[in-house]
Amino acid sequence: MMACPMALMNQERKLLDFLPIVRSYHFDTTGALILLSADGTTIAARR
Repeated sequence: MMACPMALMNQERKLLDFLPIVRSYHFDTTGALILLSADGTTIAARR
């Protein structure tokens, strides 16, 4: 069982669910990783 806040667990779950459908990626001007799915949905990963 994870011991981090629920909000962080939800964020991690969304990313892990999204990874199998990623079709491309790039880094924006701030250095964030932008993941793009085939249907145009994006997720930005920042430190």
